[in-house]
Amino acid sequence: MPNIFLQECDGCGMQFELEYLKNGSYNYVNSSVDCGCESSFSPIEGAPSISEWLVKNGEETINTMPDKDPDYNIPYIHLNTSTKEYAELKKYFIEGMNLVVAHRPLGSYSFAPIPYSENLGNGCYYAVGPIAKYGEDWLKLKAQIIKPITNEEIILVLKEKLKTDGIEWEYALKEVEGDIEQIAEAYKAPYV
Repeated sequence: MPNIFLQECDGCGMQFELEYLKNGSYNYVNSSVDCGCESSFSPIEGAPSISEWLVKNGEETINTMPDKDPDYNIPYIHLNTSTKEYAELKKYFIEGMNLVVAHRPLGSYSFAPIPYSENLGNGCYYAVGPIAKYGEDWLKLKAQIIKPITNEEIILVLKEKLKTDGIEWEYALKEVEGDIEQIAEAYKAPYV
């Protein structure tokens, strides 16, 4: 099955192609494509979302929003792709690399420290590098891997979690008068 799909910026309507990756992330097919809206985006008619594509390809779905790397047990921070923080950090999400954050400098334990100082909840020292090389050090330094997630994917996670709790999505929405953020807050999901 192909893994490149046409997307549309929810802010300005610009269309571009994304390559879906089996780790639940994605790459822009043309790296110079950036409308600058810092908005979320959606697949265009008939194209699957990343979660749908993963499920159809037999990959583990991110609907469970895993909280740790399966090999190194390093915790994840899920970063919503609709936030200004993601807009500033998105250039560091590179295939084969992981973006991490910690309370202490990671310079010698990464390919490159990142010049970004906002605290995402686990310090303000950022770095990028391959987990196979730095995973054990990152675990010792209590770093966390930053995982991008879209609002669409968060809604799928919330529906799954509600279903597990025996609650229908429509009922939950009615109870909060359509305010998805209230449901997300209850499950500690980064919906914006």
